[in-house]
Amino acid sequence: MILKETSPLLRLPNGLPAALVQLLDGVRYGIEMADLSYQRLAGTMLSLFAPESERPPSHVLATSAFLDAWSMINSVSRLRKLIPQAYDARVPAQKVFLDETEALRQLRNSIEHADERILRAEPFPMPGTPPLWGILECLAPGPSRRTARCASLTPGTRTFRWASSAVVDCPYPKSPVDHISITAFDVELSLTKMHEVVERLARGLEEVSPPIEPTFSFSDLLMVFETPYDAPEGDKSG
Repeated sequence: MILKETSPLLRLPNGLPAALVQLLDGVRYGIEMADLSYQRLAGTMLSLFAPESERPPSHVLATSAFLDAWSMINSVSRLRKLIPQAYDARVPAQKVFLDETEALRQLRNSIEHADERILRAEPFPMPGTPPLWGILECLAPGPSRRTARCASLTPGTRTFRWASSAVVDCPYPKSPVDHISITAFDVELSLTKMHEVVERLARGLEEVSPPIEPTFSFSDLLMVFETPYDAPEGDKSG
């Protein structure tokens, strides 16, 4: 995870205003959810390179990959709203983060109006339909530095992908998988770069967050307990 156990974002001091606590908790979980979504997405994209006999059906992979891709996008979008309220505009990490995730706003607005795009869809000069959820691509190292592997995942029925690619001219990929990108409604977005931006944001915010309380810190509330329950007559669950 991006945030370490010693991160001040995980251990807020007592006495902060309730609104600030909520904002900082929102920022903390926004960062952690974006990170977790990307890590799971990277694992799914890596599995695309497995032999066909060893990987799940493409629709199963697409469901998992696009769930995490759009979850990451939504988490970063929420961060864009919370950061300006939680931190002073002069904090360098804030401005860099907002500037470098500007394209995300356009992409998310497009999917929010997907129903309108469907109703206005024009016939295409080729058989099939463009994918509603976009196209995911990635690169992975090849057997040697002279080659690299590329995977493209396009979800939908009778879909097609455009000839252009978001991973063309990318630097040689890092292991195990790199340059994960999504293209939707003519907007390209590198999720790998966005993950790096979120990580830089976390490091920058930790430098300006309230210091760790030396003797006491709050933790998440988890309650697990049993309670009496009168099951309805004929209930077979017990």
